[in-house]
Amino acid sequence: MPYNRAGALSYASRFWDRVCHDGRVGSNWKEELRAIKRQQHKAALFASSPALTLLSEVTYPTGQQEDDCTHFISCCIGFSGNAQIPGGGGLQIGQPYGGNPFGFDNPDGLIFDLVPKNLAVKLGPPAFLTVSDPSTATAIGTQLTAGDLLAYADSSLAYQHMAIIVEILSASTAGAPPSVMIAYHTHPRAVKQLFTVVGWPNVRLIKIR
Repeated sequence: MPYNRAGALSYASRFWDRVCHDGRVGSNWKEELRAIKRQQHKAALFASSPALTLLSEVTYPTGQQEDDCTHFISCCIGFSGNAQIPGGGGLQIGQPYGGNPFGFDNPDGLIFDLVPKNLAVKLGPPAFLTVSDPSTATAIGTQLTAGDLLAYADSSLAYQHMAIIVEILSASTAGAPPSVMIAYHTHPRAVKQLFTVVGWPNVRLIKIR
């Protein structure tokens, strides 16, 4: 099934600040548990709330907090839509949790599902670009388009965050980099925000075929 970019962008626009269609919000990646959970390859816990509930109104179990970035991206690119909730990219991504919650909860899992299936390609070299370097925005604008993905990493180049590109605006000044606008959940949630605002220093370009 070909990727429905318009559907993925429609989903991102509708759900960027709301609970996704499956009624789940990834919620257990507190900073003090992040390294341990990753080392043990444990799946995230998920808070439950009706689809389209504002994320600001979700109640999380004690000691947990919203950390839903990759789950949101999974929904944007993989959901096929239905009569109640149209939109979604329709990619045949894996469902490691039996379909509920939908898709993956971490960047590594989603990337390593998309690439071997030839649904997406990691662009490079270099593998990671520096978020703060103006040439990175130019590289994104040259190689990607709305509906493609950005995977962010920390200084050790471990994946930490994902976002979907929703718009690339040409620069008004000759020679200036374009403005790459993204949508995401967590850190904090946003739509049509510059790709540089998420706080992670490195980014990898993921092009969906």
